[in-house]
Amino acid sequence: MAQRSVGENPSDPSVDIQANGNIHIEAYDNAVMAGAINNNQGTAELKMTAGGTIDISSQSGAAVHSFDKSGRYESDGPTFIDIEGTKGVSLKGTYGVFTTRNLAGDSNLNITSQEGDVYIEGSQYGLVVQSSGNNAYSDKTNINGTITGNNVTIANTNSDNYAVSINNSEVTLATNRDGGTIALQSQSGKAANIINKNPNSSKGSLTIGDGEHETNFVSNGSLSIGKNATVTVADKTTTYVDVNALKDKPFIQNDGGGTFQADAGAKLIVDNATAGYQLFSDATKVTNWTAANTSFDNAFLTLNDNGTVTTVSAEEAAKSLGAFAAHSIALAATTANDTAITPLLKEGADAYNSAVNIGELGGAAHSTYTVSNLFTDAIAAHNAAQDKDIWAQYLHSKESVDGFGLAGTSANYDGQYNGVIVGGDIIRSQNKALGLAFSYTDGDISGSNGTAYTKNDAEYYGVALYGRLENPGYTLLGDISYLGGSHDISQYVAGQHVTAKPDTEAWSVGVKALRDYEVGSGTVTPYIGVRYLRLTTDQYTSSLGIHYDSETQNLFLLPVGVDYSADIDHGSWKLRPYIGAGYIWTMGDRNGDQTISYGNAADTIAFDTADSGSFLAKAGITADWNTFSFGIGYAYQKSDNVKNNVWMANASFKF
Repeated sequence: MAQRSVGENPSDPSVDIQANGNIHIEAYDNAVMAGAINNNQGTAELKMTAGGTIDISSQSGAAVHSFDKSGRYESDGPTFIDIEGTKGVSLKGTYGVFTTRNLAGDSNLNITSQEGDVYIEGSQYGLVVQSSGNNAYSDKTNINGTITGNNVTIANTNSDNYAVSINNSEVTLATNRDGGTIALQSQSGKAANIINKNPNSSKGSLTIGDGEHETNFVSNGSLSIGKNATVTVADKTTTYVDVNALKDKPFIQNDGGGTFQADAGAKLIVDNATAGYQLFSDATKVTNWTAANTSFDNAFLTLNDNGTVTTVSAEEAAKSLGAFAAHSIALAATTANDTAITPLLKEGADAYNSAVNIGELGGAAHSTYTVSNLFTDAIAAHNAAQDKDIWAQYLHSKESVDGFGLAGTSANYDGQYNGVIVGGDIIRSQNKALGLAFSYTDGDISGSNGTAYTKNDAEYYGVALYGRLENPGYTLLGDISYLGGSHDISQYVAGQHVTAKPDTEAWSVGVKALRDYEVGSGTVTPYIGVRYLRLTTDQYTSSLGIHYDSETQNLFLLPVGVDYSADIDHGSWKLRPYIGAGYIWTMGDRNGDQTISYGNAADTIAFDTADSGSFLAKAGITADWNTFSFGIGYAYQKSDNVKNNVWMANASFKF
């Protein structure tokens, strides 16, 4: 304990501890003290300097305590505590630091670390700097404290009290390097209480930051400002507030007319706020942050002049939040504090947009388009033959989609389809044929856009009526088909599991004209065709509560190409190898526009279903033996954003 000293130079510290290394002090009661409790001339000053760290702890008292009254001993003399640990300072006790005055006079507190952090912890209070007693509110009482380090933390670990308590005193918390953090931690959700009961004094103040260094201020509790008291957040200081830590209380609680000032260069970042939350309890008496320098983890929130959190306007959302799809739904969900959608908005546009596009990130429309084309291609390939038969084909397709445009994001996924097609010719004469085919395909579509992983377990059932008409010089092939798809889509995004179960339909009508030319021992068959495809995604609702209206797309496909085949007799077998190449133009509604809604809010989202054209190459072989025919084949189709590899195996029985 340092007391007022006598000697040749009373201004010298009465206790001066210096160490090149570390200082470590443990005590049961108050550990380090400065007490002005005698009538000597000097200052009750304790100075402690270490080239390393300073670590002071108390089991049941204050780690650092200064006072001017103890029992019957008192003095109006000054007190001064100066603790400087170059590599760091740690102060722990029932009170980390307790500075108080009963009488008029001066008390000063300086705790600093040039190269390390300052940590102050108390089970009751972290930091107390106050006037008390009969003369507590005299203008002649001056208590000043400055705490500075690379990072400064003041914590209350085990009580319902504040981390910081200031009464008729002036305290500054600052960092001495850019990027440093000042943190107030309290188990009670109450970070600091600043009061000044002297109506003629403005000494009750807390200043965060020095205005020179870029500083982060993190508070996990509220700031209570009493009458005549002031809290200032300095320039270049960014305050981070987690509303969950405030226990439903405002961050700034203005208890009776105090002043809160955020300097022009100060910023505020708020997490976990909801629409309607009151960030400041009495904003008419508090000078606070404005919408211009306040940001939220949900970009659709803003701060009103009265300190209330609300949603941005629809115009502002459209103007500045273009990365987010479906603004109306985002605004409605934010206003309603939707517990499923707003967490996605907090994660950012990629997470939210992924959830909004769950149907097409799962490939609902495009995969139906693909499977429908696989079905009709198999029918056309069979229909080109001239034998009456019962036939079946197994197909295995591996498709890669990379870069399909969606609302605010893009689709990247792999699809795998395993299907069986069974058909039979009802009529097969010399120049005409009529048949019926059925199909079942199992689809497994999965992929990630870097933010969301989406998986679609799909099934497709199809039926088709096909026909053939031979004319002099050319042959016409035609079919009418229907394909229905059911999709069970699961998406994992930002810690959430989102689901949707859309159904799709594809009606298709196609005609193909081809002509055979004998070339040597083989046949060259050029062809051209046209196909109309009506693709519908039925209405559905995702687990987020977003409803998707039915969307119908009308597509036209124009295939053109040439095939080459040869007949090779090999004993009782006839072998027919073939190759082919072509190009398929796709026109019409290649891009869907789907209306989605949430409550009374509605938006339209666009998505790509097909590229404008694709190249096709194929090869295979068929072997005939008596009335049986067997074949295998491979086809490769590529467009700007899609690649598809198809393996086929087929068998038929002629009759």
